[in-house]
Amino acid sequence: MRKTFVPVVFVFFALFVSVSCSRDGRTADGAYGGAAAPAARTLSKAAVMRDSAAEMEAGFVEEMAGSGVSDGQSSSVERKLVRNASVSIEVKSLEESLASVESLAENLGGYVSNSNTSKTKVFMTLRVPAARFDEAVSGAESFGRLLSRSVSVDDVSEEYYDLDARLQTRKILRDKLSGYLKQASAVEDLLAVERQLNDVQSEIESMEGRMRRLNDLIDLSTISVTMQLPSYSDTSSSGLVLPDLSGKFRETVSSILKFFSSLAMTAIVFIVCGVPLVLVIGFFYWLSFGKLGLVKKFFARLRGGK
Repeated sequence: MRKTFVPVVFVFFALFVSVSCSRDGRTADGAYGGAAAPAARTLSKAAVMRDSAAEMEAGFVEEMAGSGVSDGQSSSVERKLVRNASVSIEVKSLEESLASVESLAENLGGYVSNSNTSKTKVFMTLRVPAARFDEAVSGAESFGRLLSRSVSVDDVSEEYYDLDARLQTRKILRDKLSGYLKQASAVEDLLAVERQLNDVQSEIESMEGRMRRLNDLIDLSTISVTMQLPSYSDTSSSGLVLPDLSGKFRETVSSILKFFSSLAMTAIVFIVCGVPLVLVIGFFYWLSFGKLGLVKKFFARLRGGK
């Protein structure tokens, strides 16, 4: 009985010591879990915050799906739309049309972001407020004869609100990590929290850049305008292609004038350069083999001497 009692008492004593140490945060050595304990607690808090951020993002996505943003149903959530258009017109004067399109963009509160001009064509890119998109397209079409038009509207609501939710949760996580950074005392704790804080800050900057680009595309619509001069043919109301006789006549006259001017230039060159050359050749012939015949007389003397 006595032999059994001693081990039992020893076991109860050991359990009592371990429970007491766990309550006041001490180990059997009397120290706080070594140098790794504060770091473990700090890192565990940061890990919990990351898990909370992920849960918040997932909950927001589910909320958006339930409200109809992702499936195209009507909802109270404001839709984020990106509007683009392309207009091609035929104009009589490129300079006048160019000035008219620039004035249109300025009057609507927009601007010309790009412009390329050639001899017969002008390409322009307009950025106008989304609220005045239809007005800008109609105005661009009115400056000439419409050749083609295309309009596209992209719904980026799901991408926008998902990005916004992830951005907000990352900001909350950044603030929490900043608080942990101030509380940490050990060097290992500071380095570990600072690495996580830098990663979160990089994610925030990337998301903010993407959000700015999305807001720019949503707030300002893009309209591409192509203006070109009329060609030598036109289309009547019946759809038949009729030649531009006046243009063809001018082209024919211009070709004939070019031919005769080339012929006259050739004659002038022959007179200036060819006639003197012929005279020089004739003179040498007369001197050598003609009436004077110096070369002929020379060979005659050679034959007589023999």
